Amino acid sequence: MSKSESFQILSEFQKNEFLKPQKRKSNNRFRGHVFSSIGMNHIAKHISLEEFTPVLGPVWIKDLEWIEWDGAIIKNSSKEILPHYYKPSDIAAIFEFKINGIYGTKYPQKGKKTVQQVVKSINDNFEAAKRLNKNLGCFYISLYERRPDSKRKRSQGTPIDYYAETKKLPITTCILFNSRFRAKSEQVQLDSWANVITELESLKV
Repeated sequence: MSKSESFQILSEFQKNEFLKPQKRKSNNRFRGHVFSSIGMNHIAKHISLEEFTPVLGPVWIKDLEWIEWDGAIIKNSSKEILPHYYKPSDIAAIFEFKINGIYGTKYPQKGKKTVQQVVKSINDNFEAAKRLNKNLGCFYISLYERRPDSKRKRSQGTPIDYYAETKKLPITTCILFNSRFRAKSEQVQLDSWANVITELESLKV
C-alpha cells in the first residue's frame, strides 16, 4: 500500500495540469506549493478527521512568526488567531515539503553554505517549534533527493550523499525517490510513505 501511494504521489505531481512549462518566468515556488498540496491531501487519508484538520500552508505559529510552514495538522478543538495562524498548543504536526531536496557544498566556500549548515538550519526551525510544543510532530518530506552512484571511481572524488545527510535530521523524514533516475522510465524509490503513516497514527490530541 505505502509503495503504491508513493508512486501515486509522484504521478499526481508529474501530471498536474497547473505545472505547464513557463517560458518567461520561474514557477519553482508555485511548483513547491502544488507538491505540498498533493502531500497534504494524502496525509488527510491517514489522520482522524474527527480530531484533526489538515491545513495547507503557509502556516504560522504564534511566537515563531518568522518561520513559514508548508502545512500543518490542527486540532479540531483549536481556533485560528488569524487565518493560518495558530497557538503552538493547537497544532499537532508541522510539515516542510521539498521537490528537489537540499543543497550545499561539501567544503566551506565563500558566500555558500555547506550541506551540514543547510541541514542544521532546517533542524533549528523544527527545534524552535518543538520548544513551544514538546508533543509537536515534525515532518520533512521530499519528492526527490540525490544519492551518488556507488560505482563511481574514487579518482573522481567522493560526491555528497544528500540523502544520507538529510536523514541525519532527528525528525520524521521521508524522501521518496532518487533524483539521479528522474529522467528514466523506472524510478528508484528511497523511503516508503509508510514512514509518514506510522508517525501520523501516533499524533496526540
